[in-house]
Amino acid sequence: MKIELGEEITIYSVQEIYDYLIFSLKEPFEALTVDLTSLVELDGAGLQLLISLQKTCEITNKKCHFIFSKSLKNNLDIFGIINVLDLEVR
Repeated sequence: MKIELGEEITIYSVQEIYDYLIFSLKEPFEALTVDLTSLVELDGAGLQLLISLQKTCEITNKKCHFIFSKSLKNNLDIFGIINVLDLEVR
């Protein structure tokens, strides 16, 4: 299953995205690809949501993979978060 989460994952949008993810995860799947190449703004709440999504997939024995832009990857790398998420850079 592949989903796109848009340009912003912040405290202001995280509840709406969480609700969307909960709805989407009810569908049967073995692997989830989260396309974040359009993402422009990510704050701590958004990052917590992504980490929680990855942990939830791990607990349920499903694969979770994130696709980031190079600029976002560089920002995550600055904060030492790059190794927390399963990333692919495009």
